[in-house]
Amino acid sequence: MWPASAYGRAAVAASCAILALVASPPLAARPSKPPPKKRPPRLIITRAHGATIPIPRSFFGLSTEYWALPDYMVRQRTFERTLSLLRVGRDGPTQLRIGGDSADLTYWNPGSYPLPPNAYVLTDAWFRSTASLVRDLRLRVLFDLNLLRSTPDVSAGLARAALSYMPPATVAGFEIGNEPDHYAGYTISDYVRDYQSYVSALAGIPSSVPLMGPASGDANLASGYAWVRGLIVGAHPRLGVVTIHRYGLNACLPRGFPRYPTIRKLLSDSVEADVVRPVAAAVQYAHAAHLRFRLDEMNSVTCGGLPGVSNTFATALWAPDALFRMLQTGADGVNVHIRPDTINGPFVITTNGLSARPLLYGLILFARTLQGNGELVPLRMRPAGGPAGRLDAWAVQAGRHRLRVLLINKTKKPVNTVLRLHGADDASVERLAAYGARVTSGVTLDGQHLGPGAGWLGKKVVRRVALKAGQYDLVVPRYSAALLTVPTR
Repeated sequence: MWPASAYGRAAVAASCAILALVASPPLAARPSKPPPKKRPPRLIITRAHGATIPIPRSFFGLSTEYWALPDYMVRQRTFERTLSLLRVGRDGPTQLRIGGDSADLTYWNPGSYPLPPNAYVLTDAWFRSTASLVRDLRLRVLFDLNLLRSTPDVSAGLARAALSYMPPATVAGFEIGNEPDHYAGYTISDYVRDYQSYVSALAGIPSSVPLMGPASGDANLASGYAWVRGLIVGAHPRLGVVTIHRYGLNACLPRGFPRYPTIRKLLSDSVEADVVRPVAAAVQYAHAAHLRFRLDEMNSVTCGGLPGVSNTFATALWAPDALFRMLQTGADGVNVHIRPDTINGPFVITTNGLSARPLLYGLILFARTLQGNGELVPLRMRPAGGPAGRLDAWAVQAGRHRLRVLLINKTKKPVNTVLRLHGADDASVERLAAYGARVTSGVTLDGQHLGPGAGWLGKKVVRRVALKAGQYDLVVPRYSAALLTVPTR
């Protein structure tokens, strides 16, 4: 007979076993293990077979008005720090075009020439201040000459003054007029005739300083190309650079027109393609005539922009993609137009300092992608595992061992990407983010934002992306962009 203690323990164990059997469900009713989670659809990105496109020196530039420079220079150091954020390293001097709407109202030493009521007369102080800016930032300057309300001789006086005030070899050229296709009753033949008159008046300027034109606008899709062709087919002595202007959308149109601005249109690839197509045609025509081509005025929306579109985060996503599309056309350069008094300007500078709009962050990201004066590399994207979403992807090979890949998600869904780019090590990723495409503030780049002194505020966040099995896995959130810097073999 067992001892009482042992017997008690055995009885308890037996009872527990019986209870467990009674309480347990039948074998078939037991829950099975959950099935393994299906991997979400992914976008596979690889280098494509095809020719690379060399990035022209000084490709990325800016354009502004004659009267705007003193407004920006109210805090010169802040303005200079802001422009330095847009400098493309090892890419040659940044080109600044001065002109636009103000060109046909601007004079230097006009004498007794009758001036319109809103004329802007340059002074010695204006030239000295501009020369200081050019010297500090090592810029090259394109001066737009008054064609509509001046004479060849008066405008030639402004050109000679510019050459005398600016530091040596910093004048990039002289442009004849601003959007003459918008002058009332003015034809291409009129422009060719007047262009030749300006060539005669400018005969004394050095041959190393080219003339530029026709600076035609984008009133319709064909106008810029037609004016380019008309100038080249006509006599074009001293013409060195063909110029036109192009904007994403047109705020001068009535609501409901195809190019009337909306955020959806600004982020649409089809609308962007319509903007790029006439530029590509003009580039081909200029290059066939052995002339350079520069899109020397560009922005998201014409007529100063439209509130609720031109000042939103959508422009920060639009800008780098649009600039890369222009680079893909073979254009030799692009100048983004900035003004302190319009809603489409990327920033405003007052006595209180810098006020940065979302567009500025997109332009800075583009400049960072171009660092190194490399080549545009073709990419191939294919979905895996189902519809994987849509991205715009651009790659720049900067030297033998560094590839920069810019991924732009202009949609409302995140995109999972797999990048197979012959990486040699882990990559770094910088992110451009905001709370949505429609916001006008709260934008961050690497987790930071710009303060009144044009310096970065907040903790900088640059993540590492591991190289695993020869690829990088990266999620690009909705309405955001990511710049991946890949060490390559």
